Amino acid sequence: RNATHKSFLEILKGLNRTERKRLTEEIIRINHPGISNGVLKQLVRKKSWPTRYSTVEINQTTTLQLKDALGATLSITGSVYSGAINSIAVGIYEEMAIK
Repeated sequence: RNATHKSFLEILKGLNRTERKRLTEEIIRINHPGISNGVLKQLVRKKSWPTRYSTVEINQTTTLQLKDALGATLSITGSVYSGAINSIAVGIYEEMAIK
């Protein structure tokens, strides 16, 4: 949503070519932090990374992630309801690179 400035429902309807390219670049930068613009362009030219994801790929991935989230929610809910889980602790960890 940050890359496209659209609501979730608008994203599911489809993105135009520019928005799909911006989303692809943002995904690459998230997966490879600290990558320079020059290296990114070289790898896209060499076809190592895609220029842009297709609408079908985006919709399939979004649908899969929604199903995974729903399945995890139902699993935790079932475990809590049956008494297998009494309390839940959430931890947030951050990796730091020491130079």
